[in-house]
Amino acid sequence: MIKKLDNKLGTEEITQTGNKTVEASPSGSASPRPKKKRSLLAFRDSAIDKITRTNTEFGDRKYRLFKFDVSKGTSLKGLLLRFARTTERKDFTMDIWIHGKKTSHTIGTFPSIKCKDVEKICLELAETHQDERGYWIKNPIQTKADNKRLITKKDTTRPTGKTLNEVGESYCGTDEEESLAEKV
Repeated sequence: MIKKLDNKLGTEEITQTGNKTVEASPSGSASPRPKKKRSLLAFRDSAIDKITRTNTEFGDRKYRLFKFDVSKGTSLKGLLLRFARTTERKDFTMDIWIHGKKTSHTIGTFPSIKCKDVEKICLELAETHQDERGYWIKNPIQTKADNKRLITKKDTTRPTGKTLNEVGESYCGTDEEESLAEKV
């Protein structure tokens, strides 16, 4: 009991619980590659303009994903910028988790759609496809496909300003015959 406790911090690495970085495994190995974090990008048009092929590292991939620096509580949650290597195309995409599966919804291409437009589109998607807690309840890809596929019918519930006799005549087709007779 003669030793006193020292108040200096230990500088050696703790081998049992230390987080170590794992190098990429050789091809054909069973262990997965270490996951790279996506670089954060400011959600501004000027920041997106600065991205070029010369200052972007693609590795062996066809495109690079940039994550935007936005709060998770907003409608922009999951918004990404996909930058293609060969075409230098910049697409706004949104990662959506619905029913336990991740899907990617393309919103538009950068020069034609600016950040303010993307924010409006994402806000509209959040209002129509998410619940109050921010969980996706409808798939926007399926909604887009349904809008292309389904044909809207003419609204017959609004009155056209015809009298009952005129409706009966147009139903029987007599008003067309009379208009043809008047023209001759």
